[in-house]
Amino acid sequence: MSIEPTAPTIDAGLGDIVAAATRLSSVDGQKGELIIGGYPLEAFAARASFVEAAFLLWHGRRPNPAELAAFSAAWAAEQSLPPATLALLEQAAADNAAPMAALRMGVASLSQYPDSPTPEG
Repeated sequence: MSIEPTAPTIDAGLGDIVAAATRLSSVDGQKGELIIGGYPLEAFAARASFVEAAFLLWHGRRPNPAELAAFSAAWAAEQSLPPATLALLEQAAADNAAPMAALRMGVASLSQYPDSPTPEG
């Protein structure tokens, strides 16, 4: 018994291709709309900080002032690199490593720290 190979279907571009379903955003290319967390991107981006956007994506809603202050403080407290990762990046810079290669190495080195924060806590 032999199985005849079939030719793959080739689609030009990604029109009408669904890559994923998400509750976080919606795109309407015909209308030129990008909605993030229920807010039109251009309206939200003009008024929200990066930390507010992160809160919206993690919690599905905008923070109130107290939540934003607490989230901002927690975010700032986590903005340091482990010493081993910092040393790796410093050595990569000293060796003139390609920037993307250094980024890959740095991010990969973070996987050795299982207590890294996640949206789930």
